[in-house]
Amino acid sequence: MTATANPMRPYLGRLVGIRDLATGIKLFQIELTEPEGQATVAAYKPGQFAFVSAIGAGEAPFGIASGRGPHLEFAISALGHVTHTFHALEVGDPVGVRGPLGNWFPMDEIKGRDIVILGGGIGGAPLRPVIHAILDNRADYGHVAILWAARSPDLLVFTDE
Repeated sequence: MTATANPMRPYLGRLVGIRDLATGIKLFQIELTEPEGQATVAAYKPGQFAFVSAIGAGEAPFGIASGRGPHLEFAISALGHVTHTFHALEVGDPVGVRGPLGNWFPMDEIKGRDIVILGGGIGGAPLRPVIHAILDNRADYGHVAILWAARSPDLLVFTDE
């Protein structure tokens, strides 16, 4: 992370993509528009989270569902005021992002090992970057088993992947 990137400062971004994942769950793709914010995206590690704000409605913490490229992705279930506000947003709308924060999965430490990934519903979203990291460097890891569940089939996320 550069000296000017501060994960505790909210950075301005905009929605560049929205897609339905499951019943009441959408994937929001956010592009940070400030150079310092873009530096925080570059510092992201699989397993971290960020506070995401719907301007005027508040902020909430979400596991980062992807940090590939210049964007961050968040799977958001419409459950409360902030999340319902997110579900009403459209591509191009401004949002705020504070992060990445928290611990991450030690991808370098598990190289060469067999891996079992257990994920469920919306809570599995932060595991998606772990799966991406393994697939991007497949030769570095042993056998991989992924077990994915949800309360009901209509709540399974990332089934197209």
